[in-house]
Amino acid sequence: MKRTFKMMVSVATVLMCMFAFVSVSSAETEGNFTYVISSEGATITGYVEKPTGELVIPDTIGGYPVTVISGRAFENCTGLTSVTIPEGVTSIGDNAFSGCSNLTSVTIPKHVTSIEKSAFYNCRSLTEVNAESIEAWCGIRFANFYANPLYYAQKLFIDGEEVTDVTIPEGVASIGDHAFFKCGGLKSVTIPASIKSIGKYAFSGCAGLTDVTIPGSVTNICDGVFSKCSGLTGVTIPEGVTDIGSYTFDECRNITSLTIPEGVKRIGDGAFYDCIALSSIELPSSLEKIGDRAFSGCTSLGSVIYKGSDDEWERIQIGNGNECLNVYVSKIIRVTGIAFDKNTITLDAGNSAVLTVTVTPDTASDKSVTWESSDEAVVSVDGGIVTANASGVAEIIAVTNDGAYSAKCKVVVRGKHTASESDLEYEIKNGSAIIISYFGQDSRELEIPDTLDGYPVTIIGDNAFGEDDEHAYPKDSLVSVKKIILPQTLKEIGKKAFSRCENLSEINIPESLEYIGQKAFYETALYENDELWENGGFYVDNILIKVSARSEGCFYVREGTRGVASNAFTGSGVTEVVLPDSIYNLYSYAFDDSDVTAVNIPSGMKTINDYAFANSKITSISIPDSVESIGRGAFYECANLMEISVPNSITGIRSYAFTESGLTYAGIENENVILGEDVFLGCNNLENITMPLAVIKKIDKNVLRNSVKCITLTSDDPIDDYMFYNCHNLQEIYILDGVTSIGNYAFSGCENLRSVNLPGELINIGYRAFADCTKIRKINLPNGLVSISDEVFSGCTDLTEIMIPNSVERIGYGALYNTEIYNNSGNWENGVLYVGNILIEASSNVNNAYIIDNGTRLIANRAFANIEKLNYVTIPDSVTDIGYGAFYNCINLRRAVVSANAKGIGHEVFSGCTSLGTVNIPYSVKYIGSHAFSGCTDLLEIVIPDSVTEIGAYAFSECGLGVLKIPGSVINIEDSAFENCCDLTKIIMYNGIKNIGNFVFFNCANLSEVSIPGSIIKMGNRAFDVCDKLNNIVFYGTVTKWNKIDMGYGNDIFSSDSITYAVSIPVAGITFNQNKLTLNTGETLALVAVVTPDNATDKSMAWRSSNEAVATVNGGVITAKAPGKAEITAVTNDGAYSAKCIVTVKEAIDEDTPIIKAESAKGKAGQTVDVKIMVKNNPGAALMSFELNYDKNAMTLKNATLGEIFTGDLDCNLNRVPFVFTVYAGQGNKTNDGLLVTLTFEIAEDCAEGEYALEISAIDCLNLDEEAVNYVPVNGKITVNNVIPGDVTGDGEVTRSDLLRLAKYFSGFEVEIDSAAADVTGDGEVTRSDLLRLAKYFSGFDVKLGQ
Repeated sequence: MKRTFKMMVSVATVLMCMFAFVSVSSAETEGNFTYVISSEGATITGYVEKPTGELVIPDTIGGYPVTVISGRAFENCTGLTSVTIPEGVTSIGDNAFSGCSNLTSVTIPKHVTSIEKSAFYNCRSLTEVNAESIEAWCGIRFANFYANPLYYAQKLFIDGEEVTDVTIPEGVASIGDHAFFKCGGLKSVTIPASIKSIGKYAFSGCAGLTDVTIPGSVTNICDGVFSKCSGLTGVTIPEGVTDIGSYTFDECRNITSLTIPEGVKRIGDGAFYDCIALSSIELPSSLEKIGDRAFSGCTSLGSVIYKGSDDEWERIQIGNGNECLNVYVSKIIRVTGIAFDKNTITLDAGNSAVLTVTVTPDTASDKSVTWESSDEAVVSVDGGIVTANASGVAEIIAVTNDGAYSAKCKVVVRGKHTASESDLEYEIKNGSAIIISYFGQDSRELEIPDTLDGYPVTIIGDNAFGEDDEHAYPKDSLVSVKKIILPQTLKEIGKKAFSRCENLSEINIPESLEYIGQKAFYETALYENDELWENGGFYVDNILIKVSARSEGCFYVREGTRGVASNAFTGSGVTEVVLPDSIYNLYSYAFDDSDVTAVNIPSGMKTINDYAFANSKITSISIPDSVESIGRGAFYECANLMEISVPNSITGIRSYAFTESGLTYAGIENENVILGEDVFLGCNNLENITMPLAVIKKIDKNVLRNSVKCITLTSDDPIDDYMFYNCHNLQEIYILDGVTSIGNYAFSGCENLRSVNLPGELINIGYRAFADCTKIRKINLPNGLVSISDEVFSGCTDLTEIMIPNSVERIGYGALYNTEIYNNSGNWENGVLYVGNILIEASSNVNNAYIIDNGTRLIANRAFANIEKLNYVTIPDSVTDIGYGAFYNCINLRRAVVSANAKGIGHEVFSGCTSLGTVNIPYSVKYIGSHAFSGCTDLLEIVIPDSVTEIGAYAFSECGLGVLKIPGSVINIEDSAFENCCDLTKIIMYNGIKNIGNFVFFNCANLSEVSIPGSIIKMGNRAFDVCDKLNNIVFYGTVTKWNKIDMGYGNDIFSSDSITYAVSIPVAGITFNQNKLTLNTGETLALVAVVTPDNATDKSMAWRSSNEAVATVNGGVITAKAPGKAEITAVTNDGAYSAKCIVTVKEAIDEDTPIIKAESAKGKAGQTVDVKIMVKNNPGAALMSFELNYDKNAMTLKNATLGEIFTGDLDCNLNRVPFVFTVYAGQGNKTNDGLLVTLTFEIAEDCAEGEYALEISAIDCLNLDEEAVNYVPVNGKITVNNVIPGDVTGDGEVTRSDLLRLAKYFSGFEVEIDSAAADVTGDGEVTRSDLLRLAKYFSGFDVKLGQ
């Protein structure tokens, strides 16, 4: 067998070596560390180059968490000064840091559970050990002394502070071996009761430790636990310890005395070795073995007390080196008994008596005793002198010092007695004490305590102090009681609680009392006392306890009465009760099962207690606003009670308060009232309720659905989903002001609902809120309502009239479906249903080219959805709100004209319109909703105005867009907004855009060019993924700024070498050449916008009109449409700057209207131009005075010449702007038409090209009779074009000389031409086509030059 065993060991050794070799040979390297991988994680096995300085072992290596530092991993790394071990490490191998002689600090993480032998051997420079918590440190198993770095450091640090006072947390079950070994800075330790074991040498060498209490949970004190704790002066060893290990208190040289408790069986070798100050010790009789040298070197030991007998001492196995025990040991003569000289004493309160105690044997070593009283409030004792303090019963007890023997004497103290816990049978329930029975002494006066076991006494149970129904006896101990003092905490007195306490003549009724059971004081001196009966009423302590069975009719409760007790009127013939104002309490069941029909509730009452009126014949009751609560079942089965109004003061109504009552009306004011269960259960006649919504929510749903016909809501809470769903009997609903929202299905299925009163603050009506309310005929929606959800009135088949206010911004799909409004074909016009100024729905009969009625304000959700025949639609400017999915899946819709006042293009408005090729987004639009244009595959071009701030998810996904410009006004572009726009080739995003969502340009397969503004701060995941042709990326910002973008994953296309970083020169301003102008209908005028600086990167701009019905603008060219005013605005593409011009449009002039007109002219910068002021339809005038306004910065008025129609004088000031001129006829009225004045302007050298308005207005025109003559002014303009098409010679005019010059040019003559002016066809080239066009011009053909 021995040979076999050796062979097995050898084989095991070989296998271990093989595995070790495999492990080493398969080690991997990362950084400076070698490691191996196991199922638990990575094990650090060593290093490549010997580490020095501060060593930080990584959390992970090779992608695996580091969990183990293997044996000898860093052995003899003498250059190391500190080590930080990662959080995931659970084990440190043997000799892992052995020989790291310059290591000064080490940090042990909280998950380490074992450190193997000599892990920190010879780390002599260690001065600091850091741990995360005491709890974690206690859980480490140190294999030997040198495994614990404290062996050298002697200082433990937690959170950077040295540990001197250790409190081990409650819940820690053990302290590991060597845990605080040689922790020299440790001064105190607190060990909790949860500790079950303390490991070997756990506190060995803690020289600063002075006192230790070992908890009772420890049964075994391991070897060396407190060895060499030289500062230790006191140790408490708890009962329950059975074994003291070897060298446990070795060299604890300041311990002076020690008591080893009963139960200890073994003291190990050297346990108290060299405890030189130990002078006395007590050894238990349970001791069986004392190890070798357990008390060797205890040179001061002079008293050894053994608590057993001589025979027991002789049986102890005492090891060598304990001779001092035999020299100094002494035996104890134990007590065998104790007795009093009397067993019972009766005393009056205040008197004393002497008790004598005898201890046997007389030779006992310790005859001293300890005295105590079971109730010092009744009796106290001092050295055998007994003093009576108060009535009651108590025991005097004497106990020998060893606790083995005791004597008892019963002491009865006569007088007032306060019942103690031992006098009573009671139970603790729901935080209160309930007295079941009394077994205490008889006394003339009995006081029942306020508390038992610390809980308030609230109930005295049935028969507790009185008659027992089974045995029919009054408590023997209460024969003589005359007065009972009840606690102020009491709430209930049970049936017959004091019945047949025949001498009971006085009792207090506490204000806290709510219930007195039947016959509670039956056959007592109280009940038989005629003085306590008055007019048929039995009163105790101003409480009406009972009304005589002979009483009937009206009963007046006497003045001063505080309350009406339970069942006070049961069995009487009283029908009406008058309560005085002094009443503040109607006890539970006060009128239960009585004939009372009417009761006044006093104004001071706060509570109507449980079942106060249950089963009574009460018909009506008025509750004053002093009442705060209505008790459980207070009006239970009051079949004659028809109405109840609960005032605002009431904060609580308990369960079953009105159950099975005859109520037809119930009103509750307080919206915060706490309602118990089934308050109105079984109230089958309850038809009308007036309550806050929060209260109605707590009412039984069957009551609402089957009984209630009229509801008045008195709170402003939103009406929840399904709140009144299928309330079949509901006919009327009154919702008072304040309610802002009605939830989904709120009144759906209320087929008898006829009348609905909605509040003025209502904002939203939820999905199918009134669906299938078939009896509603008319409904007025309040002004202020914003949103009407889908199918709100669907199925209201009688609904013929509805008033929808202008505040409504959204009407859901099918809102009026299957109503009389919807079903009446007379309400449909050309296949479209309008209600007021709202377009509700279009049918398949709609025209394929449909113009929505002018004046329409709102288009309902999905109004035209899925209508395949619709080709064209015009939305008038009166429309401000277009509902979600309004034109959804109109697959043949080609062109849509959107209202100039639309607030937004919402969710799915044009989604699925695959043929849509032309649509405008007006400047009024603030947002483009999710899926707004998704799937519009024929949409090749879209202009997004700078009014738009948000583009929703999938807004243009799968569109046919080619080039895309997104203005800087757009802050966020939501997820997938342009996903799958496969024809998109170029994107320009302007400065201002901040966030690009996930997948925004995903799979834009042909996208090759994109400009990204410097304002971008976030780029979503895969925003440009699968854009494989994208090769021209310009970022208008620096590399640093690009690197700060929060870049999502899947945007690998933005590599560092694929981006061009451009320095963007921002726009500094924009101005118009004029800020206001006047046009007649049909006229046009080009505004000139100048962007500064001239070298700005992006000088493009967006134009818009505030009212396109008055004036439109296209590239700066204004067209007057209708009389009125409009504001023309140009905004730079970055959205930072804008210019504005006010345009006034006047009605076109009739042919016979007298007019004065400034004719338009053309010229070049630096040249002069003549403007003619003409008169037409002249009615005759002797004096004509006019004003002409022009741009004085662009031109200067040089001369004014009177025309042929006036022969009088011209009065003017050429330097004044506006220019005012007056013409005098001389004599007679001039009636002829023609030239009035010729004005010569000199155009400035630096004048920009453009059109400059000449605004003329009449000031004063009179005939010879001084009657006013009215002329309508007609404005003109000067067009400055530094290139005049056809002015080939450049002399500022187009004449036949230009035709000749161009002919010579094509004939080969060497002549100079102005190439720009010679391009009269406007095709960008000078060809013979230009010569032909110029020849036609001079031949009278209707051709235009320059276009």
